[in-house]
Amino acid sequence: MKNIRIKKNQSEMYGGILIGIFSLLFYFYIIPRQIKDIEKAIVSPQTLPKLLVLMIFVLSVLLVLVGYRKKDLSNQKVYEISISEIKLVAITVGIIIIYILVVDFLGYILTTGVSIAVLMYIFGQRKKSIIILTAVIIPIIINLFFTNLMKIYLP
Repeated sequence: MKNIRIKKNQSEMYGGILIGIFSLLFYFYIIPRQIKDIEKAIVSPQTLPKLLVLMIFVLSVLLVLVGYRKKDLSNQKVYEISISEIKLVAITVGIIIIYILVVDFLGYILTTGVSIAVLMYIFGQRKKSIIILTAVIIPIIINLFFTNLMKIYLP
């Protein structure tokens, strides 16, 4: 199978651009729609998330600049990425998208358990006992933590 070769500076530039796009998406679209803003408040519930995303954006710009400054170096490390690794990433992103779409309908525990089991199998875990234990215990523990300690109820 053919591998994709990418220089270190290119990976820094592409990564910085991708992270920058996502941080802008969060700042202007996701945070305002998911966290209610309080008028006339000195510090609103959106303040900390927006501040963190803004810091991530600044760091992504710095990452792009660092990658750009290294573009003429001849002794850069070259990464090789196989097509099978790219397929794993694409499958994982697909599972995450499906998870987001169905969690409200099937509930947190069931959706998370199935997602964990599928991801563990895809990434090479073949012991059924480990997959089942992890897929059952982790969602229950997280659900108990949120509902009992933080009083946040998951779908």
